[in-house]
Amino acid sequence: MSTSNRPLAVIAFDAAEISMIERGIAEGWLPNLARLREAGAMVSIRSESDIMVGTVWPSFYTGRLPPEHGIFGVIQWRPDHMQHERPDSPDWLQTRPFYRGFGEDGPRVLAIDMPFAPTATPFNGREIVSWNAHATMGPRGAFPADIAQQAARAHGAPLMRDEIYGPQTPAGLLRLRDRLVASTAQQSALARDLAARGDWDLFLLGFGAVHRAGHKLQTPMMLRSGAESDDLRDALRQVYVACDAAISEVVESLPPECHVILFSLNGMVPNTSHHFLLPEMLRRIVEGDSSDTTGRPLPRPSFLHRLREAVPLEWRSAVKEGLPGPVKDRLGRFWRGAEARDWSQVRAFRLVGSDFEGQIQINLKGRERDGIVEPGAEYEALCDRIAEGLPGFVDADTGAPVIARVLRPAQLWPDAQERQDLPDLLVQWAGRSAVGLRALRSDRYGAFLNRWQDNPPDGRSGHHQPRGWAMARGPGDGVETLQEHSVQDLAATIHAHFGLPTAAGTHGRPISALLRGEARP
Repeated sequence: MSTSNRPLAVIAFDAAEISMIERGIAEGWLPNLARLREAGAMVSIRSESDIMVGTVWPSFYTGRLPPEHGIFGVIQWRPDHMQHERPDSPDWLQTRPFYRGFGEDGPRVLAIDMPFAPTATPFNGREIVSWNAHATMGPRGAFPADIAQQAARAHGAPLMRDEIYGPQTPAGLLRLRDRLVASTAQQSALARDLAARGDWDLFLLGFGAVHRAGHKLQTPMMLRSGAESDDLRDALRQVYVACDAAISEVVESLPPECHVILFSLNGMVPNTSHHFLLPEMLRRIVEGDSSDTTGRPLPRPSFLHRLREAVPLEWRSAVKEGLPGPVKDRLGRFWRGAEARDWSQVRAFRLVGSDFEGQIQINLKGRERDGIVEPGAEYEALCDRIAEGLPGFVDADTGAPVIARVLRPAQLWPDAQERQDLPDLLVQWAGRSAVGLRALRSDRYGAFLNRWQDNPPDGRSGHHQPRGWAMARGPGDGVETLQEHSVQDLAATIHAHFGLPTAAGTHGRPISALLRGEARP
């Protein structure tokens, strides 16, 4: 396979939905992507975003399968500490992206806001982490540290804010649209400024605005109050238009000999997750509770929760944003009931670090610090009981299923060479919205009301789907390849461009269409 020493720019259009890209190209409101698409090659990428979205970027960075790298959430369960933590520490999990390991003889790197990047550390290049990114793992920072200060002086404070957790008003979502459009222009200016110095061989850049917009601006919206308007229904498209212009500015500013790959590892579709109902389903199965509580009023929230709800959502979010990262994480875990007060009574529990999928952990002796379930027969029986019981919960009024299947990780990745601890069980939801769902019932485990039937608590109208894509700037004929490629194939492609082997134990094969700009069937 031919390789090149030309500079390479790899741009992540994070969570850009392929159906929106195709629509925008067909209707003419993504003109710059249309030109790139017509002149180059395009391939399809398959990820695990419908099962474990938190594994997708670590799989790209490491070239390894999820059970091998063991990273599956923004915060994830650490059994020896009995709490959720960010997997951003090498003494726990190896999180270093491949581009930080090239060494002094390898390609010089400039990386800006690659999604889910860990804390900035010294390496053969320059990097800004979590500046205008939506998907963040490491704190906002840079290597060398002074480039973050230079960026702030030249372009102002980053405009991407923390996501507001919960349904918002129409006015709040329109403010979000405007901020995302502005942050996209700011990201383009920063990228062009840093890339113009020319001291790089590999330029990695992330655009995170469409990711945030896909979560919050899907139609229909999840609104705290008020009604949708034409402006609001068009808000998601407007963010895509802004990104189309910003990406074009960056591409046009690059040296003519620079090869360009634009990609997204997954997409975003209307939300069908019921993850907030999983704790009650799980409790009923573990405790053998078959009661029907649909005829009773919902329990009144605690005084602390009522006091919290009395403070406007935007005010709470603004205060929280100014807090240190670990404090924000602790608050999030507290309000979501992430950790038990008495682990001696907990046999199984939901993990909260995922976006939408259901992740279940068994409190296992020998793995969890305070484990109570015996390994072997007791563990297997409990897993089987949960896996068989969950799909029995259906819409109490229509009988429609809410869960498609319950899986063990080994079923998904049987060829993994190593095994880190992943959740014991993974829940894949059926393709229907939770909005309007009055109650759930199970023939075996009773029935209960959905306190969030009008608005799920996260306020997210969109969630991830597993089909991603990648396109390369010509020469090409615009034909899309029929073969579906993996996330790991993209990392292998970057290595192959520079004639470098991938690390031992990694997966993935270079995608020839992206290297040569030729589409192959």
